[in-house]
Amino acid sequence: MHSKMILELDLDILIGKCYKGAALALCILFCPSLKTQDERPSEIICSIAGSVWISTYKFNISEIPDDCDIISIGQYSFDRNDGIDTYTTESDKGVLRALNKANKVVYTQLGFYINDDWPSILAPQDEEQYKKETIGPLVNFLNTFKISGLLLSVEWIYGVMENFPQKISTFISQVKQQVKHKIKFGLIIDAYAYANFNDTSSFDFTITNKVLDIYLIDFVNLNICDSEGKQDGLAPITCPSPNMTTMEQVTSAVTNSKMDKSKIYAWLQSLILMPNDQPLLFLKQITTYSTYCSIHTKNSSLWCQNPSQLSYDQGAFAKKNYQGIFIKCLDGDDFNSSCGCGQFPVTKAFISGWKSTPLTPCSKLDYEWPSEIICNIAGSAWVSTYDYNVSEIPEDCDIITIGQYAFDRDDGIDTHTTETNKGVIRALHKANKIVYTILGFTYETDWPSIFVPKDEEKYKKVTMGPLVNFLNYFKISGLLLNIRMIYDVMENFPQKISTFISQVKEQVKHKIQFGLIIDATTYTNFNNSSGFDFTITNKVLDLYLIDFAKINNFCDSEIKKYGMTPVKSPSPNITSIDQVTSAVTDSKMDISKIYAMLKCYIRIPDGQPLISYKLITSYSMYCSTHTKNSSLWCQNPSQLSYDQGAFAKKNYQGIVINVFDGDDYNSSCSCGKFPVTNAFISGWKSSSLTPCSKLD
Repeated sequence: MHSKMILELDLDILIGKCYKGAALALCILFCPSLKTQDERPSEIICSIAGSVWISTYKFNISEIPDDCDIISIGQYSFDRNDGIDTYTTESDKGVLRALNKANKVVYTQLGFYINDDWPSILAPQDEEQYKKETIGPLVNFLNTFKISGLLLSVEWIYGVMENFPQKISTFISQVKQQVKHKIKFGLIIDAYAYANFNDTSSFDFTITNKVLDIYLIDFVNLNICDSEGKQDGLAPITCPSPNMTTMEQVTSAVTNSKMDKSKIYAWLQSLILMPNDQPLLFLKQITTYSTYCSIHTKNSSLWCQNPSQLSYDQGAFAKKNYQGIFIKCLDGDDFNSSCGCGQFPVTKAFISGWKSTPLTPCSKLDYEWPSEIICNIAGSAWVSTYDYNVSEIPEDCDIITIGQYAFDRDDGIDTHTTETNKGVIRALHKANKIVYTILGFTYETDWPSIFVPKDEEKYKKVTMGPLVNFLNYFKISGLLLNIRMIYDVMENFPQKISTFISQVKEQVKHKIQFGLIIDATTYTNFNNSSGFDFTITNKVLDLYLIDFAKINNFCDSEIKKYGMTPVKSPSPNITSIDQVTSAVTDSKMDISKIYAMLKCYIRIPDGQPLISYKLITSYSMYCSTHTKNSSLWCQNPSQLSYDQGAFAKKNYQGIVINVFDGDDYNSSCSCGKFPVTNAFISGWKSSSLTPCSKLD
């Protein structure tokens, strides 16, 4: 069974069928009550889930967006009768009365509160009892509240019962005969059933075409909430990932079906979906945009929402392919302006797209990665015995950077990125991690060849094409330019970087962030705009990463005593983080984008034998090697790592821990795995330090 169906069935058991079928429509046309049903505008139906939705939304008719032609409110449930609420809740009846009083066109849904049982309604065993207990109360309700539209919340229309289309048609005809005013009928169909739409033996739309006025293709929760759902939206129009079902796919099936094309509406989602592995909120896996924008936790940062542009594009796409839109739901939107964009920003974005009016973006709804703590895995470029295991990554690592895409790497096996690192990227995606990578060179750095290519056609084919394909295929969310020494590289270097980033962004099919790694040793030049003008790169870069790795890039008795990058300088021979940070503050870098890149590996003194051709090694090696030489290696004492994290918290937007596989990954220091990484994070988060005596 599809994961969407499982989710909805689970929720049905917990909270009743109300969640899936509970949308209430908002119509803000002050249409005179004497207008006939056919004369009523019906392009935009706004729904209010009502009392079946656990929300702090308080209905206020004056707040309903003017462009809502019809309001759909709550659900009439055949099996609801708890002694207080029968069929429809009393609070929803109050909303219906208010809408009637304001001459609004009102729809409601028809279905079940707990367990769907359409055969009991469409093929009753006792005809007299059926008329008295089922049809009678329904007709009385429709007449009393002047319901103009009844939407059958069937959703999964296949395999329900024999002759299902004919049974639906007979039922609709029976109800229409007894309702005293003109009423429209709609059928809600789960978009995920699209593969069956052209199978007339399973469901013959030519039968229901004769009695139905509306088909509503329900795109709500079309995909699950994982890293792809977070990045691309739950119902992307198009998507390069084979794991995602798109609106385009569904719409193609709708077009090829026998549904009457003049009656088909797109049902769009204006509520938040949480990942399957997170705790439910009020017994639901869904919540409101108001809650999303007012809660700031690690869990909530992974909830899936619609970026403003996607909502707009969905409305515009629907305009080209459907007769109208149904927005679910006003009380799932941001109804109290928690997102800082006024009331109902998602609903309004759908409507703007539908009406081709300008979009008013809402920045808090756009996909922003939780990005305070980035943990960098060097991967196969690092000679280490670290064996990657996704379950061991500290959960406070918001983003994982893995390896490097190298323009000059091609040894016949590994091209640009090693096959080993590709395997790690796949595993990270499977675990719903946000993945960045570094961009640079393996052998000889040559940025001018990238930014000012001599042969444009060859450049597109050999350089830009493979890079874009890699980013799209592996869904890389961030690309960090490993330039470091940003001065005297080439003329107009900031502009060249900006042009390159813009070119890549135009071709990548998902949102991607760009960062620039800058060597902290160049800090004395940071306020020299003639050397590098940050006001140019501020416009295109999302991150500046100040790399402290090469600060005090030696290991002597002072460094051994005070640490490789002390916060304050204890000696004129040692450069401190504080000195560099002062230069960063005085520069023109956008302060909202600056990260501290902290060193997480061991430095071996000059003159000692290299380890795997390097003067650096891991903390695991440091704690497991006991020689006269290793006793002179330079490391960070626990308190210094903690203090660096705490200092960064006060002066930077985030930290990059460089590198994960340079830490103690196998508990050789007897302090658990990744003690240095954890000390950085504890300092950043102001949580208590767990010292590691072997590092002091």
